[in-house]
Amino acid sequence: MQSLHHDVAASAADFQAPLNPVYVKKEINVKMENDLTEQLQSRKAVSHSRGVASSFGSVRGQKAEEWRRSEDVCLHEIFGVEKAIASIPVLEVKVEQLKAEAEQLREQLKVTNSKLLAEIDAKREITSALFALEKQYLLLGSTKKTIEPEYKQAKERPRIDHPGSNRERRRIPKEGNSVDHNRVDFDAAVSQILNDKSIPMAMKTFMEIVVAKLGEIDDLIEENKKLRTEVEVLRKENSELKKLKLSDKSVSSSPMIDFSTQHDTAPIHDASCCEAKEMARSLVIVGIPELSNALPSAQVSHDVDCVCRLFNFLGIPCHPVTVYRMGRIGRRSPRLLKVVLPSSYFRNEALRRAPYLRGSPFGSTFIRPSLPKAERDRLRAQRSEKREKRSSLFSRAHVMHDIDSTVLSSESAITSQSPNLNV
Repeated sequence: MQSLHHDVAASAADFQAPLNPVYVKKEINVKMENDLTEQLQSRKAVSHSRGVASSFGSVRGQKAEEWRRSEDVCLHEIFGVEKAIASIPVLEVKVEQLKAEAEQLREQLKVTNSKLLAEIDAKREITSALFALEKQYLLLGSTKKTIEPEYKQAKERPRIDHPGSNRERRRIPKEGNSVDHNRVDFDAAVSQILNDKSIPMAMKTFMEIVVAKLGEIDDLIEENKKLRTEVEVLRKENSELKKLKLSDKSVSSSPMIDFSTQHDTAPIHDASCCEAKEMARSLVIVGIPELSNALPSAQVSHDVDCVCRLFNFLGIPCHPVTVYRMGRIGRRSPRLLKVVLPSSYFRNEALRRAPYLRGSPFGSTFIRPSLPKAERDRLRAQRSEKREKRSSLFSRAHVMHDIDSTVLSSESAITSQSPNLNV
């Protein structure tokens, strides 16, 4: 029976056409008949020799039953092979789907891999920043340790009051010939501190900063005095205007007007009063370029245009009454430009907003009030005196302008925490 199956399979493999159940059945029947004939011949020979022909019929029936069973098994296997062949396209479609899913999984893996790499880089940056902060913290701790003993020493030293301070004004003078050691000349004390090698460098730098701040305070005091004088002038001008307004009301309310008496009693406005009023609403602008090699009318229009653009930047809502140059022609630098405004209000607004010019396209332009010659000479003398005082003060000490940020922070902490170092 096994040889029968092998022969059927070999014939099916040799035959290139698709398997047909009827054809296979015919082949099996032919093979079975051939086998039966061969067995019958052999049986006949045996039975003839042995004389047992009666048993041949039963053996033939058993063989036929076995052949039928083998035929059913072969047909079942053939049908299974046909089903497998029919399911091949479906399997190919599934294979393509699996390939597409695998490609999608690869893309997702790439995206997740890139995200993980970005997160790793971010964590590395964070760790590096943390290390840098830790280094700065350690550096600040070391600077604090070095500054604390200097701060304690400075706190234990006696206070030094400069002349004109509030502490010195509140101090009651002592009787007799006793000398108050706290009333030492401020400049001499500062120079002594700067020349003393035992004093730490941080304290010297702090004293230099204090001296610079005192210079700024002196400038502010001078500016305050100047503003007070301007306020006094404006008050006088306001009182005069009120008097004029009241006199005009009284003249308009009187029914009978005597022109002779009115001419005799009217206030006389001399040239100095008119000049003071004009000066109270005038400005002097420095740094506006002067137009050369042009007609005078073109020069004047150029100056007016520059002043209008400057007022537009500062937000001054007025047009200048008069604009003209002062000084001799032919200087290397542009001459001063005097501007007369409609009222003193616009002049004060322009002076108040003049600091806005720093860092602007008009950064090289400077605005100052129009002052009389005596006032200008007085301010010039004060400036020269301050300049000489500062040069003599800092002749033996070098002012350090580029100070490390950590030193500045420590010094600010010292000035904010130590009440004994207020100068």
